[in-house]
Amino acid sequence: MGFATASDALIAAAFWTGSAALALAALLIAGALFLRLRLAARREHEQRFSARWLPIFAACTEAIPDRLPALAPQDGALFLSLWVRALESVQGATRGRLVELAARTGADRLAVTLLASGDERKELIALAALGYLRLRSAEPLAAALIDLPFPLVSLAAGQMLLRLDASRHLPQVIERAAEREDWPVARIAAMLRECDRDAVAEALAQALAARLERASQAESEIVRLLQLARVANSALLRPAVCRLLERPAPAPVVAAALAALWHPEDAEHARRALGHPEWFVRVAAVRALDRVGGPEDRERLVALLSDSSWWVRYRTAQTLARLPGITRQALEKMLSESSDRFAADILAQVLSERDAR
Repeated sequence: MGFATASDALIAAAFWTGSAALALAALLIAGALFLRLRLAARREHEQRFSARWLPIFAACTEAIPDRLPALAPQDGALFLSLWVRALESVQGATRGRLVELAARTGADRLAVTLLASGDERKELIALAALGYLRLRSAEPLAAALIDLPFPLVSLAAGQMLLRLDASRHLPQVIERAAEREDWPVARIAAMLRECDRDAVAEALAQALAARLERASQAESEIVRLLQLARVANSALLRPAVCRLLERPAPAPVVAAALAALWHPEDAEHARRALGHPEWFVRVAAVRALDRVGGPEDRERLVALLSDSSWWVRYRTAQTLARLPGITRQALEKMLSESSDRFAADILAQVLSERDAR
């Protein structure tokens, strides 16, 4: 009897365990089906929404339609996403009409609501839209978001502030660009290209000057600022770059400053750096002479063909080949007269590359 009772208990436990497993499997299947149906319904809604609004955006190339569909609050992010894409694909008066269209539908107010939603995706859409809408009332929110630890949101906030008032917000954005290593330099450069080049140069020069006295503590920040020099007015930024090269500085700073040289009168800075102990600085110096040097640098460059670094030798040979008056015959003569194996190898490589073009 004891055995039968124990067996019945095991059978009952197995039954209920199996039943629970089946119930759980059924719930999982039902949940997956619900999510699938919900996703399908959302996609269908997005397709209907796009089919309704995209022709209206296209019509704005001529005029804003008199009658516009009502825009539900829950569709704010979807509308603004489509609207931003439409706006970025057009120029001139059409942009103005699209901005007016957004105001007439109340999308500007919806964008402000999304900006405080806490949803990163919606905040990114709202920031992009509000920058184009030039909505000043959202400026305090964007100023707060620029200091968030999330790079996508903070970058978008910086771009919005620049679009609202670049002259006012450039110093703040440049400061964040120097300090935040999670902001890609290429993305910052794209933002700054929308601004006046003179204003960008002034802001960069001020930021560099503020860091000159603490260069050892601000090395990475100075390098990031110098990497943005290509989107600024080089003539206005030139004094700041030269000041950096006139004083002792860490090797990465020297290399970044050499990359910003553009005026022939500043070639002496590059010539001095040809003997720098760091190979990447010597490469930067050679590349600078490629831009600002001349025939008088021939002997200096020939000496570097025997450098211990392959990259220095390679960039030097390329620069030599582009010097005024350096013909193929001149390069072949250098090759035949060279007693250094490294110099001969790199000259032969550059000659073969020239033939392959």
